[in-house]
Amino acid sequence: MKRETLLNGLLIALLIAFFYLFYLIISPYFSILLWAVVLSIIFYPLNRLIRRVTKDRKGISALIVTALVILIIVIPFGFFVQLLAKELLDAFDLLERFISEGGVEKIWEWIQNSPLFKRLSEHLMKQLNLTGADLEAILMENAHKLSLYIANQTSKFIRGVSSAVFQFALMSVALFYLLRDGEEIINKVKALLPFSRADSEKLLGKMVEMIQATIYGGIVVALVQGFLGGVGFWIVGLPSPIFWGAVMAVFSFLPIIGAFLIWIPASIILILQGSYLKGILLFGWGAVIVSSSDNILRPVLISGRTKVHALLLFFGVLGGLKAFGFLGFVLGPLIITVCLAMIEFYITPKRGVSEEAATE
Repeated sequence: MKRETLLNGLLIALLIAFFYLFYLIISPYFSILLWAVVLSIIFYPLNRLIRRVTKDRKGISALIVTALVILIIVIPFGFFVQLLAKELLDAFDLLERFISEGGVEKIWEWIQNSPLFKRLSEHLMKQLNLTGADLEAILMENAHKLSLYIANQTSKFIRGVSSAVFQFALMSVALFYLLRDGEEIINKVKALLPFSRADSEKLLGKMVEMIQATIYGGIVVALVQGFLGGVGFWIVGLPSPIFWGAVMAVFSFLPIIGAFLIWIPASIILILQGSYLKGILLFGWGAVIVSSSDNILRPVLISGRTKVHALLLFFGVLGGLKAFGFLGFVLGPLIITVCLAMIEFYITPKRGVSEEAATE
């Protein structure tokens, strides 16, 4: 008995140790695998259709769908990157012209002559025992540090792009195998779940439904925000409202990035150019109309399909983004769905027993 207990304890210890090692191996690629799972669920109907056409050749259908996903993601992304790079170069040329024509000095002179700045500078000089020259030197030094920080962030962005390309390649490989062997993987997951077969299928069905609703809802929200952002650009008379609306639609699909990366700089540029009313109007339009549409539409769209209360989904999206970053806008609602499904599994048998007792 003691020998058997010792062997069981040793087996459990080995199992825990190897699962921990397995976690160390997989954890760096968890986000890649999760996005591959999400894409395989989104494109599963298309994969099933192509499998019928190819007479159930899983490898060929998975390869076709993976290639289509790569084209769907890479071609629009490359197009927008090219157009965005052109617009950024034009913006840099405009900024360089603005600086060479003494725009910075004019702004600094305007700031120095403003009554608010004079009161603030006098208060700071009294509190910190500084002279006007000292305050100007501090401001110039911080402006220099800011320029170095922006340059450093630019190099980090370039490294981040190369890393994203590598991660996308890994995700594409994972997507291929999930599309090819997805049914076998799902059957094994069902066998591991501590529920009846019907409950396991119900839980996995709810998870699939939530993921699809989250992605489709995100696409609708992105289109709405892009349209509203383009309308805002058109109202204030900015050039290329359709193009910038499309860019905002792409950015708004990425919750951590968001459309604000377009309309906030545009508002600032308008104010710096002297168009104060247009700049303030665009900022207010973006803050009130464009940004709030995400928080209103996303929970409603997801709730209508999954039958989960919109308030829970609202906090699920926000809390998921805070806890998990970009993945949170899928993981947050998904975790809520799993928790509610488990509560339902726990309550349903008890409800049935209580109803039988009442009839007796």
